[in-house]
Amino acid sequence: MMLSLLLQVWEEAKKKGVEKDDPKLAEALVAGLKEHEKKMLEHQTKLRKDLAHEEEEAHKKITSEDIHEGFDSHYVPPKPAPAPIKGAIHDKPKKTVTEYETLNSKGVDAAPFAEPAASSSKSAAADAEAEYDELPELTPSLEGFSRLPVRGYEQSWEFIKAHRDVYVPGASDALLVAAFRAQSDGDAKWAQQCVHQSLLLQYCEKLGKDGPSMFFRKMISGDPRATSVFEKDVRDTYAHLVERVRISKAEESAAGGEQIQLVPENPDVSISFNVPDGPPPEKLELEGPGFEGISVEDVRKTLQMRWDVFTAFDERLQAALKGGSLDAVNKVLGAMKVEEAEEVVRLLDVAGILNFSEGGIRDETGRTDTDSADEEERGGGDNDVD
Repeated sequence: MMLSLLLQVWEEAKKKGVEKDDPKLAEALVAGLKEHEKKMLEHQTKLRKDLAHEEEEAHKKITSEDIHEGFDSHYVPPKPAPAPIKGAIHDKPKKTVTEYETLNSKGVDAAPFAEPAASSSKSAAADAEAEYDELPELTPSLEGFSRLPVRGYEQSWEFIKAHRDVYVPGASDALLVAAFRAQSDGDAKWAQQCVHQSLLLQYCEKLGKDGPSMFFRKMISGDPRATSVFEKDVRDTYAHLVERVRISKAEESAAGGEQIQLVPENPDVSISFNVPDGPPPEKLELEGPGFEGISVEDVRKTLQMRWDVFTAFDERLQAALKGGSLDAVNKVLGAMKVEEAEEVVRLLDVAGILNFSEGGIRDETGRTDTDSADEEERGGGDNDVD
């Protein structure tokens, strides 16, 4: 665009008699540019006037562009309340019991068809003996809540406001279960955090509808009476938890605990271990009968899987398997937890390391021991005749 403008100015200068080497060429070009600039400004001014006139005419008429929503009301349903923790222990509904006053109670008690009056107490005892098979578990939000620092009241309050599924029935119980397991596994710090957060929720629930805001307002402001009562409760609860874990471990030790052991089903079966010597070689060849139609890559993957499973075991288990001693392997399995030992046995079976074999010579002729004895007897008789 600028090039075409300059060429136009140059042509106009040539028409005025200005040549290429004329000293007045620069003045002529500048004068031409200024003239074009003046024309452009005049043209823009004319366009602005035309635009203002068009807008004024458009405002005299109502078009679809002039229609705007001034106010719009829509019903936005509230978010549903989060579900309680799975396995939460809920309070049982209260039952209304109607009691009848009996006149001449001595006569009624003496009647032969009178039933004992302890039926209600029996039903109450039966309800008290009901056990809950499933313990509440931590949700991802609750686990994040349990990792917050002790006395981090502001952080806990902001977390509860951002995660509604933390303040639900069963959450405090799930945190106490997690605290017990953490203390049993030796993670005392996380156990204290779980106890602390569980009591936070319990105090909020006890204070009623506005319990969370009321409780955290006092704790964040540092009310000495509120903080001292709460922190003492945390210390006492954690001390009780530690004692319960100690008693539980002592009871498990006294009972001997459950163990996973490899035992043959009958005396004719022996247990051995096919331990791989190493990963499959780079050059793998299949020779001999029975390998027709078998892919070398499938065999390589199987051998590599066996080696990966073996090397993933603990060093003590690897040494016991290499030694081939069933007692040594059972000793290592006995020191493991039941779930861990079961997984080890499963991997041994999948990888083909665990081998069950029968001893003696197997008779595949289909003859019984009686037939063999008769044949030997007939053979002996023929020899005597000869």
